[in-house]
Amino acid sequence: ELIDKYELFRLARFCDEEVPNGEGGTEPRFTCNVYLTKAQEATTVLKQLASVFRGMAIWADGQLTAISDRPKKPVYTFTKANVKDGIFSYEGTGDKVKVNQVKVTWADPDDSYRQAAEYVEDTEALIGDTNSPRLVRTDLLAFGTTSRGQAHRLGKWKLISEQTEKETVSFTSGANVIGLKPGDIVAVQDADRDRSSFSGRVTNYNPEAGLTLDETMGTGGAAVNID
Repeated sequence: ELIDKYELFRLARFCDEEVPNGEGGTEPRFTCNVYLTKAQEATTVLKQLASVFRGMAIWADGQLTAISDRPKKPVYTFTKANVKDGIFSYEGTGDKVKVNQVKVTWADPDDSYRQAAEYVEDTEALIGDTNSPRLVRTDLLAFGTTSRGQAHRLGKWKLISEQTEKETVSFTSGANVIGLKPGDIVAVQDADRDRSSFSGRVTNYNPEAGLTLDETMGTGGAAVNID
């Protein structure tokens, strides 16, 4: 009764979708095959199970819900008009610290379910400068995974995430974002970076003169007539 069954259903459809298995056939995107042989904290087990579909289990709005890193549309836009002092802080990562090889450990059913290693690497990033090739590797445990294709997709997801997520942005907002939860996709429209602004706030309204907007829409307050 305390489980968000609607989000669980959407997630189940995503997990069950047939994808290439790397051997000429198809298989569900995510499957979980595991024996729980000892007692553990319930939260630990939930985190492990959620890791199968690259997600997490969270408690929100009086329910247990599952979220995953999957294609979604933005549900909210942050601009200078709805963050504190209109300030966005950015921080990037250097290419030299980005992962270019991922070692994924999984259970191979063809070898009595012993642990096997699947390597996924970015050859161009791995070679880099031919005079000083570099190796930056990370290890992943594919919990409950008995498919080499699924293990490979996990490694590829981690590798692409490391190579493409080059920057983080930090800011402070208010109670208007109380409906957001971890895993939601948001958009950021920073007028200082884009050299243009597509949003703002209404500072005053007069039935005869119209709306007066704040400074973020231009060089000064702008009156907009409405019917």
